[in-house]
Amino acid sequence: MNPRLCRLLTKELARLANAHKKQALITTHNPAILDGLDLYDDNQRLFVVYRNDEGHTLTKRIKLKPKTDKPTAPLSELWMSGHLGGIPKHF
Repeated sequence: MNPRLCRLLTKELARLANAHKKQALITTHNPAILDGLDLYDDNQRLFVVYRNDEGHTLTKRIKLKPKTDKPTAPLSELWMSGHLGGIPKHF
């Protein structure tokens, strides 16, 4: 899917979920989806799912600093560079 369409799709899903008081869950390895999230809105959340050394599946919520801080990069770039987690250590 076109990366710009991914961003718009994420924004529209968040809008519809909020408008209809529903929950949407997306799982993907497409980093462009992340750029449609507004993590300053507490109704929109990002979790990284990973497996620890004992083989247990764990989740970690990704939170941004207060909005007064200027974002350093789009979420997609932060994920691809390994700053958000969820990327295997051997890559």
